[in-house]
Order: sequence, then C-alpha cells, then structure tokens
Amino acid sequence: MTERTSFPDNFWLDRVVEFEKVDGDNNRVTTQWQIEKKLEEKHHLGSKEDWEDFNRKKPMMAIARFNCVNASDPSEYAFMKVIPYAGSEFDLPSVRAAQALPNAKINEETSLVTLTKRGCKSSPPLRNRKREIQDDSSPFVPTGFIVYLVTDVLPGTILERDDYWKLDYNERTKIRLAFKAAYEDCLSCGIVHTFGFLGTNLLWDNITQTISILGFRNSKPATKEDAWDDNQWVGWGFGRRVKGLRKHAGPLPQNMIRGRRDKEVYEL
Repeated sequence: MTERTSFPDNFWLDRVVEFEKVDGDNNRVTTQWQIEKKLEEKHHLGSKEDWEDFNRKKPMMAIARFNCVNASDPSEYAFMKVIPYAGSEFDLPSVRAAQALPNAKINEETSLVTLTKRGCKSSPPLRNRKREIQDDSSPFVPTGFIVYLVTDVLPGTILERDDYWKLDYNERTKIRLAFKAAYEDCLSCGIVHTFGFLGTNLLWDNITQTISILGFRNSKPATKEDAWDDNQWVGWGFGRRVKGLRKHAGPLPQNMIRGRRDKEVYEL
C-alpha cells in the first residue's frame, strides 16, 4: 500500500522559494531558499465526524518540514516548514477552496513571529516567512493559500525519553532545569507552548547544557495563569509514574512529585 503524501518529491525537491523583506534601512531584500530533503510530513485531518462536530468550520492541515539551502550561499542551511491551508478533505474542492482564507491564523507562524521579535533564546529564530495564493497546479487547494516558514538550524539533538531515563538523577535534574529555563524564556516573550513531549519538541545541546523548544503548532499567547508549575515536568515526560504510592500521605522524596490532576506519584 502506497504511503499517503501531500508533498510529493517530484513537486517539492529542488524547488526554490523566494522571500522578500524590508531591512533596517528600508531596503527590500530578497532571499531564495532551495528545498533539498523532506524531513517529515504530518497530517492533521481528523475524521469526518470530527469535521462535522465543529460545524464544518475547523480547517484541517497537512504540514511538512524540509532541509533547505540558501541559493546564494550553499554553506548556509535552514529548516523550511510548509503549511498549506486546505480546509477539509471531506468537502468538495469548490467548498474547500472557499475555506482557505488568506488571513486565517496559523499558531506556529504567529508564535514564531512574536518569539523572534522579542529575542527569545530558547526557540528557533524565524528567518523568513510568507503567504502566497496557490495556483491551479497546486496539489492542495487551488486559490487557497500556503504558509512558508524558514527557521535557523539550532545545535543539539532531539532529547529522547529513553535516553533521558538512562541518566542518573543529578544529570536528569540538569536537563529538567534547562527545560524550565527554556519554558520560562518563551513565557517571558509572551508565548506558552501548550503541548509537547520528550522525543518530539525538545532539542538538547550538551555543550551549552541548554534546551530549545521546537514546533509551536500547539501554542498561544501567554497569560498570568500560564506561570511555571513543576507539574509541567510530568506533562512533558520528565516524570514516570511510581505504582503503589497514590495514597501515600507523608512527604515525598526529593526525586518525586505528585501529579496535580491525577494525584499519582511520579519519579523525576
């Protein structure tokens, strides 16, 4: 069975995407990024029932992330995320085209713009972005729009849950505190990441002992209610449940925490 793809290689690889922005001297600067390799592709399409439950108002998306190179400087690499705003696959093409509104909000775009403008050190800086209308040859929705986001390649490796739990408590504590610092850095810049996990959204740089947070599809403007809480460690996979201690009434050891919602005890 052929794996489903919305981003066929013959359409995307070697494609050059041009961006234009105004620099500090009010000059228009053009940058071209050439797509080299597809790193991942995700579909957020839901089911027909989900679509109907939202009264046919919630658009569905496919997202791809590519390696790309500056067409004018082959030594300069970046990541490009492509987000076609395509409505629902469960409607007719004519209806889907009507859903693809050019001013619709894309969380990742909004959050990266905010974090970059405010100098966040714990998220990938946004190099270039643009929205454009899809033409008749588009594999998505003709006359709909598509978002391109180019971000810096940050140092480090994705922090896997299994690797984290192979470390001793002191090493795990260093990583947890680095995550807390990164999370609070994003908060101070006005954005809260609402859902992520070890192995997907966290980049660990062993040289600088810092963490960068990636993938802001699940994010929103921060409020006072989003202040750091140690239970974030549990939600992001830095805690594993300890069986048999749910009814434990006394103080917990330093390396354990009680879940705020489920009241279970977790090892950190």
